[in-house]
Order: sequence, then structure tokens, then C-alpha cells
Amino acid sequence: MRRVEVLLPPAKLDEVRESLAAIGVDSMTLAEVKVVDPAHRRSEVFRGSKYVVDFALKVKMGLLVQEGILPGILDALRTSLGPAEADATEVLLSEVVEIVRLRAEAESSLS
Repeated sequence: MRRVEVLLPPAKLDEVRESLAAIGVDSMTLAEVKVVDPAHRRSEVFRGSKYVVDFALKVKMGLLVQEGILPGILDALRTSLGPAEADATEVLLSEVVEIVRLRAEAESSLS
């Protein structure tokens, strides 16, 4: 099994999710993250004051998939993001060695 992590622009989330659903991937973990990138600083004005913003808002998508579907996922990401976003997007692939499920015991007694 493989774990796939992708940082996406929030505007592309629905398109990527639909393209992954088309190939059978319907389970994913999503989180909003801030990516600090001093190279892409920008100035914004809020209530008359100028602020320097050196982070960008992104959506972190996490998938846990079988090896055989991995090429389809990468193709779906390329096509749904488009050439400009696909070049700027990094995909982190890692191998999953073991999955452990934590379950609470029905009864616990302290003696």
C-alpha cells in the first residue's frame, strides 16, 4: 500500500475530488494548511492597514491506496490540475508498512 499526500489550491479541490472518484478513489483525508513561502510574499490591505503575507492557504489531501491504482491517481491529478498547477504541485509518496487499529477494551479493571 502507498500513502499519497498532495498540497492543492483550494479552488481545485472539487475538480480533483471528482476526477479521483471517477477512477474509484472515494476515501480521502482533507485538511486546510498554511504553506510558508517567503519567496512569494505579497502585500494586502485590511481596514486601511497594509500587511505583508508570506503564507498561502492550501488543502492537504491524503490518500491510502493500493500500488496498482497509483498511476491512475497521478494521471487524474495531472489532468484535473492543468499544466501550470501540475508543475507547481508536489506529490509525496510513501510506503505503508503496517496499519494498526486502536480499539478500546470492553472492560478495564485496575487491581
